[in-house]
Amino acid sequence: MRYVASFFILMSLFAPAAVFADPAIGVTSAWISEAPPMLKVHAGYLVIENHADDDVILLSASSNAYERIEFHFSDIIDGMASMKIQESITIPAGTRFEFSPGGYHLMLINNHNPLRAGDHVSVSLEFNRKITIDINMTVRKPGNYQQQQQHHHHKH
Repeated sequence: MRYVASFFILMSLFAPAAVFADPAIGVTSAWISEAPPMLKVHAGYLVIENHADDDVILLSASSNAYERIEFHFSDIIDGMASMKIQESITIPAGTRFEFSPGGYHLMLINNHNPLRAGDHVSVSLEFNRKITIDINMTVRKPGNYQQQQQHHHHKH
């Protein structure tokens, strides 16, 4: 029995996923779009699944790799692209919320070091009810979003 417990403790140290996570919230497909080195702003994408019986609210995101992270929504109104800051994101009970190109996304602002495809960035997501989930986001070359989703769909 002691060996089984040791195994699970050891495996949790290597999990790329949620540390201090709540089983009611799942995060999948977390990635950041690579940008030219001189650009200090990146877009991040992920899927949040709410398995709880009540709504959860994503209050903030942070990373040591960036000065700050904001939630944004991109839209086209009368042929003009616009981006609006969102103070928080509500994920209704039993649903999934997708941050994807052309819609909601994380705006990662003022990276401290240049990032290239293949790099990993640790990001903390803070929800209501004092839930914090730490995830690793992989930097990827911009391109076919659907293809990236198919190749990187696993639970964090």
